[in-house]
Amino acid sequence: MPRSLPPWHTPLSTHLKQHKSATMSLATIDPSTQTPRVRTLIFRGFLSTLPPNPHTPLPSHNPSCYTSALPTFTTDIRSHKPLELSANPETETVFWIEPTMNQWRIRGRCYLLSQNDTAASAVLEGWLVDTGEDREKRGMWSWRKLVEAQWANLAPQMGGGGGGGGGGGGGGGGGGRERVEDVEVLADREGVRTARGNFRVGVVVPEVVERLDLVEDGGWGRRWVWELKDGEWVEREVWP
Repeated sequence: MPRSLPPWHTPLSTHLKQHKSATMSLATIDPSTQTPRVRTLIFRGFLSTLPPNPHTPLPSHNPSCYTSALPTFTTDIRSHKPLELSANPETETVFWIEPTMNQWRIRGRCYLLSQNDTAASAVLEGWLVDTGEDREKRGMWSWRKLVEAQWANLAPQMGGGGGGGGGGGGGGGGGGRERVEDVEVLADREGVRTARGNFRVGVVVPEVVERLDLVEDGGWGRRWVWELKDGEWVEREVWP
C-alpha cells in the first residue's frame, strides 16, 4: 500500500476547495436485485484530515501526524448503504465540481468504521501517510478519536438521526428521531448512546481514479486514469 499521497490527490484536493456543495455521489449494488443504487452524500474530507471543531466539547482531538487520500462520508448502520456495502464493498464515488468543469470518479472498496472497530481500522492503517507533524504525539492518535470527531462534527439534527427507526421506513411521526445538542455529543444517556452506536464513518479505498476535464482542448476535454498496480499508481491519458 502506498505510504505517500498519490499523484491525483493534489489536483483533486485543489478542485474540492472550489466545490461549493461539498457533495459526492456513491454507487452501490443492491444484493437482493443485483441492481445499482446511487445516492448523493456529504463529503466529509479525506480520512484523518478533519480539523478540530472548536464548537464541540471533545476532551481531545487526534494529533496531526497522519493524512490520507481516502474519501469519507457518514451514515447510519441501519440504512440501506451499509447493508449493500456489507454484501459487496466494491463501489464508485463521483465528484462533479462545476467551477472547474471537472468530473472525478473513484472506484475501489468501502469500509465502515465504528468507534470500537478493529477489523476495518487494521486494513485502513496501511493507507495513512505520515505528515511529519506531531511525531511525539503519535501515541495519542486513535481510531476511536477519529470516529468521535466525525460524530461531533455533525449538525445536531443530523447527529441525532442515529436514534431513529431503520432505513427505508415510513416518515410519519418523525421515526423516533432525537435531537442531540452539541454539548452532549458524548453524553452517557440512552438516546445519545443509541445514535452513536448506529453511527459509522464510510471510508473509500481507491483502486482506480479517473479525471475528466471539460475545459481542456477548447472544451473537447481530456481524460486521465490512475490505476493502482503492485502498490504504485500508474497514470495514462485516454480518449475518449
